[in-house]
Amino acid sequence: MWWDERFANFDGDVTPDQTCAATATTSSLTASVALESSYIRELVLAAFDRRPEWQVTVQNTDCDGAIIIDNDLFYWGEYEGIDWERVHAGQQHACCYCFRKGLIRKAHLCHNTKKWAAKHPNGWLAKSVPEAFIFELDDIDYIEEALCDVPEVRDMPDGSARWIAKPSITNQATGICIFDRVSHLVTALHANEDLREWVLQRYIERPLLVGKRKFHLRAYVLCVGSLKAYVYSQVLALFAGQPYDTELQDLGNLDAHLTNTCRLGEGEVEEEQAVRLLSELPLMLQGEGMSAEDAEHRIQQVSIDMQAIIGVQLSLSLLHCTVITAWSWPV
Repeated sequence: MWWDERFANFDGDVTPDQTCAATATTSSLTASVALESSYIRELVLAAFDRRPEWQVTVQNTDCDGAIIIDNDLFYWGEYEGIDWERVHAGQQHACCYCFRKGLIRKAHLCHNTKKWAAKHPNGWLAKSVPEAFIFELDDIDYIEEALCDVPEVRDMPDGSARWIAKPSITNQATGICIFDRVSHLVTALHANEDLREWVLQRYIERPLLVGKRKFHLRAYVLCVGSLKAYVYSQVLALFAGQPYDTELQDLGNLDAHLTNTCRLGEGEVEEEQAVRLLSELPLMLQGEGMSAEDAEHRIQQVSIDMQAIIGVQLSLSLLHCTVITAWSWPV
């Protein structure tokens, strides 16, 4: 969510400001909602219903062109419909960043993380993020030349290590490859030759398992201005669809290695079993024979470590912008 702190605070109360006199009045609490997804649209409208001071208009979406809104203080809709001139002039709020690559591109996250870790080699981020490299492939016919930039991968003997290759611009696990030899990476690159930018990251081979399955933690965060951050207390644990192979014999079985909920249709577990709360994990560990004290301590330590990493990640956020986003960590 983009929120200009010059004339409004997080609670929605408007503060007068000479530069924004036209919008800085309580009578200007108007919003337009223009979302294609009915699921998200209903959630947004329900949030506005809890703030009766807001007057909300539901707009029709038009993917082929921008939605023109003249007087509304807040616009919550598709990116293509945002009037950025009005937003940057302080005349309107919008629901996302104008430049989003720093938040949603894996290569940008990798770059910023490595810069921070280099400056703070003893910090939590340096200790927690596996070795990773940005791999750029301008031409599929020059893979060998491109691999010269990542000798750690190029020179590894077959079967000596495991790496995961993730396209920078895709989502829903599209194009991801786990490999233990360069030939498998080359095959994946040929299968996705339209993708030019990748992140190659050393694979976490011994993750914490619950119910014999991998999981990662997802925390929803609201960043406001420059910079306050609000972390939603209910952290999710998202599980893989199939049990994890601790011997790593089948790296091609992505349903055992990836914890994306979009892959659950191909797995062996229902969604309600694959999406749990972090607070539920102690009982799940007790069901596997761990004592109640040890289970609580284990998950409490995970929470402490995650909070320490969040404290570092906040420093990577962009100034003068706000956003609702989700941060994920393998465990």
